[in-house]
Amino acid sequence: MNDIILQNNNGTIVTSSRDIANIFNKEHAKVLRAINDKIEVNPILASPKYFIENVYIDKSNRESKEYLLTRDGFSFIVMGFTGKEADSWKLKYIDAFNKMEMALIYQSARALPVTYKEALIQLLEAEEQREQLERENLILLPKANYCDEVLDPSGLLDITVIAKDLGFKSAKNLNMVMYLNRITFKDQTGKWKPYSEYEWLISDGYADYSNKNVVGSLHLKWTEKGRKWITDNFKKWEDDSNMLKEIRRTSTIPYDGNDKLSGKQKDALRYIAEYVKTNKFFPTVREIMESMGVKSSSTAHRYIQILESKGYIEKDDMNPRTIRINQEKYNLAI
Repeated sequence: MNDIILQNNNGTIVTSSRDIANIFNKEHAKVLRAINDKIEVNPILASPKYFIENVYIDKSNRESKEYLLTRDGFSFIVMGFTGKEADSWKLKYIDAFNKMEMALIYQSARALPVTYKEALIQLLEAEEQREQLERENLILLPKANYCDEVLDPSGLLDITVIAKDLGFKSAKNLNMVMYLNRITFKDQTGKWKPYSEYEWLISDGYADYSNKNVVGSLHLKWTEKGRKWITDNFKKWEDDSNMLKEIRRTSTIPYDGNDKLSGKQKDALRYIAEYVKTNKFFPTVREIMESMGVKSSSTAHRYIQILESKGYIEKDDMNPRTIRINQEKYNLAI
């Protein structure tokens, strides 16, 4: 039977990474890696306030590494453990921390009360400590709920979390920047995937797919290592030529996944090619609307974006009405 084991480490209540691995049914090596990744991204976590590096004697009678986790360190790591059973153990741990901390408070009392007034004062102090612990527990609950929404059981992060790190309200602009830098793209099912030249993100532990065992439910998510990689490189990607102009110009992300065109897209390409051949410059959006029989300028913009993203047309950023048709692709499509 699993039992919660807490220790008094020089007046600080701690639990070990080995015990956490045992209670939450995790490999100890993975718990150590999760802690090391957190410390690598946020060096402040190396403080004894959170994690204390320790050595123990393993079954082979050799010295092995573990971490002692304070109440704050424990909360930081187990927020990513989800599921009904995991939540049950979280509550048991919190209760155990509370009881042991209360026991220390009583043990460290200045002295036994001599008068009724002293007894009331000590009772009031103990009650204030209990109320403080309850307030801290209430703070932990929304954090746990937040992590249940954005983390899966393996600790992977949704791109929305990283976007908020960068000051965005949603993942839209971050996805756009990564798309324009040919890092990730949307496939035909609407799921984000890395381009072939960035598939190393999966193999090298920067990202992975959640819900691997559920058919049709693969979602690209990021590890702490990937989170740091994105935040470290985002400014460089954003500053790439014409990036901000492209983000402001379009409010939707062009479809990308294969080079095939729909019938309407072929009609748009044919019209643009004939127009350029005759006039030597690009038609206006209104002219494209009229040729396609559409009433919305956003629809015409959409056709242009798709043709450009698939490489059928290439615009000159210095002169918006100058365009080059990829004749080879045009001949294959038309």
